[in-house]
Amino acid sequence: MLRSLWSLAWPTALGLGCIGSVDLVDLWVVGRHDPAGVAALALALPVGLLLAALGAGLGNALSARVAAALGADDRAGADRRLRAGLGLGAVLGLGVGLAGAAAVPATFRLLGGTAPTAAPFAAYLGPWWAGAPALVVALAGAGGLRGRGDTASAARAMLAAALANGLLSPALVGGLPALGLPALGTAGAGLSTAVARWIALALVLRALGRAGLLGRPHTGATKLRNTLTEAIVIGRHALPLVAAKAVAPATLAAIGALVARSGPGATEAFGVALRVETLLLVPLVALSSALSPVVGQTAGAGDAPRLAHTWARVRQLCFGWGLACALVVGLAGPAALAALGLAPALASAVWLQLLVLSLGWGAQGLASAATATLVALGRPTTGAALGLVRGLGLAVPLAAGLWWALGAAGPPLALPLAAVVVARLADPLVRRHAQRAGRSQPSRPRARRRVSASTARW
Repeated sequence: MLRSLWSLAWPTALGLGCIGSVDLVDLWVVGRHDPAGVAALALALPVGLLLAALGAGLGNALSARVAAALGADDRAGADRRLRAGLGLGAVLGLGVGLAGAAAVPATFRLLGGTAPTAAPFAAYLGPWWAGAPALVVALAGAGGLRGRGDTASAARAMLAAALANGLLSPALVGGLPALGLPALGTAGAGLSTAVARWIALALVLRALGRAGLLGRPHTGATKLRNTLTEAIVIGRHALPLVAAKAVAPATLAAIGALVARSGPGATEAFGVALRVETLLLVPLVALSSALSPVVGQTAGAGDAPRLAHTWARVRQLCFGWGLACALVVGLAGPAALAALGLAPALASAVWLQLLVLSLGWGAQGLASAATATLVALGRPTTGAALGLVRGLGLAVPLAAGLWWALGAAGPPLALPLAAVVVARLADPLVRRHAQRAGRSQPSRPRARRRVSASTARW
């Protein structure tokens, strides 16, 4: 079982880790050349997470539709669904990108930014939005690749994009006088991120073409009408997924707005801590993604004991990884943050924020795993409700109360508290639904087989 989870999770972890590393590289480069821009990048974190939620939700919906067509041996249908999903992603990405670029000042006010951060925030997000269509379509295309059981190609594309950003960001932010390239400051970080996303899109499309999922373009009124109908179906499937994934960025934006009332220093520390936390918890996010096929197939076989064993191991993995990350942050955090080029006062504040957030890392991973498991068990509403309760139901009200009582130090404490409460509620809930799923299906011992990354290769 662990081998099955590992084979499905590691490509996702690599891809997500590469996306997270782009943010940390930009922070490091901007911190060395334009320290005032660090607060701008920290403030913009929820915007990036919302855009990623749109692409990831669309990718998950497209993955299911492509896999269903290939399972029915309908390659023409898979090609039509893929084109419809990519087209929908392009329209949504372009619309969101244009609207986001036009609404940068409104976004800044909504996030609670202060006057010293306004100029670098606008300079960063202006070119950053140019990569929005590429990111949404690339994540949708990665979903199409997952639909045929290929998770490695998308991971390689994200790795190449991260490497490209690692080379471009220092050159664009600090400039290359020998080549006549001027220093763009914070705007260079946004531009390098946009270029890296277009590189990722090109590589994802290349992988789709090599997989034979992009045939000749559809011509004719009937085929175009069928493609449009499929795009509407994919959009309906994606809407609840996007809404569920958008809860976390909305929660962070609300809490960040509370923290911003204490000044740009508090915003910097909170935003940098969240970016580091996001990278540290990538394996737990990948584990949640890998649980869906494993749990779904095990539940379909009616194997309740194996479901119970899987969930027990997931609990161990979540709390074990959370504890390991907390120990690393506690022991090596100051040195690692100093290596990022942060000012000593900012590095100390970020370290304290990470220590507070680490109290809920294991519970946060378990809550995410519970949501994925409940969706795989046919309880998507229950899974979405857990995320809603954790974010807007608990974390935001707690943050407001803690800010009133403790000031800027209070709101970050709401995140681990909410995660612990929801994890405590989710654990017995998952076990109960797993037992019901096992009883509702006839036992088929011969159907037991290891789930691997090639299972979906129809």
